[in-house]
Amino acid sequence: MTEDVQDKVGWRTLRSNASAVLAARLLVPVCNVLLVVTIARIRGAALLGQYTLLVTLFLLFENLKSLGLTTLVVRAVSQDHAAGMAQYRSLVRIGIVGALIGAPAMCLLAALTASTSSSLLPAAALLSMGLIPSAFALAGDALFLALNRASVSLGITLAENILRVCISLAFVWLWGGGIVALAGAYVVSRLFAALAQNYTIRYRLRLALPHYDPATTREMLRRAPAFVTVFVSPLVLFRMDVVLLGLLAGDYEVGIYGAAARLISLGLIVPDSILTATFVQLSRLAAADEPRFFRRLVERTLEFMTGGLNVAAIAGALLAPVYLTLLYGTKFVAAVPVMQTLIWALPLFAASRTVGDALVARGQQNSVARIVLVTIGASAGLYFLLIKTGSVNGAAWAFLSSAAILCTLTLWKGLQMKVARWGTIWPALLPFGASLAAFQATRAAAPSLGVTVVCMTAAATMIPMSLVEWRFWRNGRLRSADQKIEVHRRALAAQEEVG
Repeated sequence: MTEDVQDKVGWRTLRSNASAVLAARLLVPVCNVLLVVTIARIRGAALLGQYTLLVTLFLLFENLKSLGLTTLVVRAVSQDHAAGMAQYRSLVRIGIVGALIGAPAMCLLAALTASTSSSLLPAAALLSMGLIPSAFALAGDALFLALNRASVSLGITLAENILRVCISLAFVWLWGGGIVALAGAYVVSRLFAALAQNYTIRYRLRLALPHYDPATTREMLRRAPAFVTVFVSPLVLFRMDVVLLGLLAGDYEVGIYGAAARLISLGLIVPDSILTATFVQLSRLAAADEPRFFRRLVERTLEFMTGGLNVAAIAGALLAPVYLTLLYGTKFVAAVPVMQTLIWALPLFAASRTVGDALVARGQQNSVARIVLVTIGASAGLYFLLIKTGSVNGAAWAFLSSAAILCTLTLWKGLQMKVARWGTIWPALLPFGASLAAFQATRAAAPSLGVTVVCMTAAATMIPMSLVEWRFWRNGRLRSADQKIEVHRRALAAQEEVG
């Protein structure tokens, strides 16, 4: 197979998988936003804060109970089908045990919050029951993705969320239900997803599942600490804002922050879906020992994602008052500055996630684990300090600072491991820095939208200019460098053959 054909086949597979993942993650939040907006408009920020806090705790423990090993299963199935299927069985067992341990911890955290609602703890206890079916659901999602059957997961995920929204809306809108009713709807929908995935695996796809192997489980648990740090700790890091707001502030503050954060999560759907599908292709290229195609995929992804998300951050910062007022009403004006700060984390997320996934695909998860641990240590103090002093706005700045620390450390490690080159990184991030500085300056000095638009438009022109101008110079340099490397490699091979 020629290089061009191999490259086209890889990109075709990537596009197919990414499209299915993206469709699922676009349609699902549309349903969830409908539910959140209904809660906000009918019941106000307090109930929205309770719901946001409980769902955040559930998502944290949902991922923690599986120890981040879903990514290991994706990599294993994509490289060795038989070994990967054995890991799938073990992942389900690990998730069930983790759910039994995590449920009491989730209830304890809910009891320690500053919420004034007496219904929060019963709702947390009910919601924690959903951790058991989610053990099957998360393992199934990983299996479908690795088998390039993400479209199967799309249908199940969409049906699950439609069911959840319909039940929740009926409770809130028609019968005036509270947080306990919303928690029950969440558990029922999660159970439906687990049953639907199990039926699909056994009777539609007719996958032959091997017998459970305790040795496989022990091997996965041995590798779990690194995967927990790499794939679960970032979730803890970036959800720390909501949890600490719940502990240190109250339901209203969490509701205001959650209104802005919900829109930011919509902005993360596209990059997260594309990068999730890209990781499968990176794993295959790493296993096939194709460094040239591997680095090409990393650099293309980095350029595309950071450039696109910088434009999205500019648009989101400028239009935040419009979005929030249109969706939630005038009672959520306090969420505008929160969103205008949080939105700038999108390009940083894209850069750190792209290079971080490349390092993990190369087997450097321990390095990424150390980066995340350092970031958590550096950011924990920021969260406590800024939330105490600035409440919701302080939490937003702590979130952005955490994203910047993680991005800086990850890119530095990526340069050391040569998964990306400096000539690709700085043109992608320079427009982001200029745009953020311009927006903050104009927001403080010239708050009118017209002046801000003019200044931000000038900063945004750096995006195509820097990329285009740099590409002309860079292509010649890199082509020459690649040719020199190829000539040197052939000379070494000839010397070994002669010897």
